[in-house]
Amino acid sequence: MYTKRAFKEDIKHFHDRWECPECSEINMEDNTKCICGFTRSTGGCFIATAVYDSPMAENVIVLKQFRDEVLLASSIGQNFVSSYYRFSPPMASFLAEHAFLKYLVKYVLIAPIVFLIRSINMAKKW
Repeated sequence: MYTKRAFKEDIKHFHDRWECPECSEINMEDNTKCICGFTRSTGGCFIATAVYDSPMAENVIVLKQFRDEVLLASSIGQNFVSSYYRFSPPMASFLAEHAFLKYLVKYVLIAPIVFLIRSINMAKKW
């Protein structure tokens, strides 16, 4: 009989792994560096998380993947991410308190960026 505990253990083991975008190696969740040398970032997208109210929102996940797979692959992207992490937490806190600004950032800034990222990814697959 498949117990509730066994189900929870299976879910835990499913969610405690990640696939490296460079070599497709499966890694444990607590290991941020793959054997190929790729380092997975675990930080959040502060502004997107603040406007979507969740780090698990679909658009937040798209932005995190773009950061990990594209931005962190170049020195310019790494510098951008570093600057973003330095300056965005206070902005995210401010946005979280102001519903209208949160709405504007969500639909005027983040949604078009995510649309562009998805469009580029679709073009690459063809």
